[in-house]
Amino acid sequence: MTVVLLAAGRSARFGADKLVATVGGRSVISMSLDMFVASPLVDRVVVVAPMPSAVAAIVAERHDAPAVTVVPGGATRHLSEKAGLEAVLAQGATELIAFHDAARPFATNDMLAALVGAARSGGAVPVLPPPEPLYRRDGPLAHPIATQPMLVQTPQVFPTAVVVAAFCDAGAIDDIDTSQTVARTGAAIAVVPGDERNLKITHTDDLARSEEIVKEWVP
Repeated sequence: MTVVLLAAGRSARFGADKLVATVGGRSVISMSLDMFVASPLVDRVVVVAPMPSAVAAIVAERHDAPAVTVVPGGATRHLSEKAGLEAVLAQGATELIAFHDAARPFATNDMLAALVGAARSGGAVPVLPPPEPLYRRDGPLAHPIATQPMLVQTPQVFPTAVVVAAFCDAGAIDDIDTSQTVARTGAAIAVVPGDERNLKITHTDDLARSEEIVKEWVP
């Protein structure tokens, strides 16, 4: 399996490059990357990042190896996913491709293994239930939503043929994540349990929560 690590975001809400921020003495990008590099399930990692950038420099310094490469990102998440996919295909055959937000430093190999086991048909994503019930507003009335939405995390794992077909069909559509692009093709995407610790660092307040997770960490 090859992992596309998405690290090209602008960190606008964070106010600085959140991937070079430190948690427990390590940069966020290093924490995210190290898990995949150490995983026996992963053959290669493609990091999609601005070039030149501090993120690209950290990756090059820590993982100067053929198994980890850095490619330039696009103007949107979808275009960065596409850039990562093209880099993966240029490197040769791979059965599965995982897409992961580099700003989620607490993904685990156990989660990755569950996703791989469920992804053989149309792909698999980790999900969490919403923290509170959701309602649909109808004028002055509120109606409970019969089928509750799910909160989708990354990594998201797909067979290579499925994700290639999805991006070929997508054209100029700018989806919010890989699973939305794949879902447009009608592929059956499986779900596995997510992990509340697998938060996406978006605001500076998320660093404090991340420090607490590090202190209590049991993979």
